[in-house]
Amino acid sequence: SIIIRLKDTTLGENLEQTLASALPLANFENENGWLSPQAPPCLLLLDGLN
Repeated sequence: SIIIRLKDTTLGENLEQTLASALPLANFENENGWLSPQAPPCLLLLDGLN
């Protein structure tokens, strides 16, 4: 599992940019990235509670 603390992210113009701010080495924004139709389905849980 991957845990992303919301306080470590910067709000981008879209979900991909916001996630990329927390995980800069991840591959969110290009056509073969984690959020592309070719990638396996994933569930993102975003929780702002500490």
